[in-house]
Amino acid sequence: MVAYRAGAETAMARAALVKVSDEDIALFYGDDRKEAVARLFGLGIETLLLTHGAQGASLHTRSGITVAVDIARQAKPIVDTMGAGDATLATVIAMILRQGMPRDEGDWRHYLESAMQVAAATCAHAGGGLILPEGLLSRARP
Repeated sequence: MVAYRAGAETAMARAALVKVSDEDIALFYGDDRKEAVARLFGLGIETLLLTHGAQGASLHTRSGITVAVDIARQAKPIVDTMGAGDATLATVIAMILRQGMPRDEGDWRHYLESAMQVAAATCAHAGGGLILPEGLLSRARP
């Protein structure tokens, strides 16, 4: 496990944006999320996207911005949670590419809330395929 974590940290140290789940944090660092975030920032990472399963997601920047959002509610039942974390990361990256790097907490919140909508839509289908709510990525910043 030590070698696996060291390899992951080597890769993460080269990234500006890193996504980890609560399960990843528990596997690598134990259950202290705050300590894990500090350690990851110590690697040089600028932005951390943390997924918390049924508790939604949070985003933390080296500059001190922290945003947490709940999972998006929808009328369709949850069928399969496979792919929810990947959908969250993919949505944040797509929004950065389309709309630019967030400027402030409000922008990050908008990106993360949109990511939770995509994750919820993904969970309403079997197999972990990325499902986009209609028109989501075409919306402008608030």
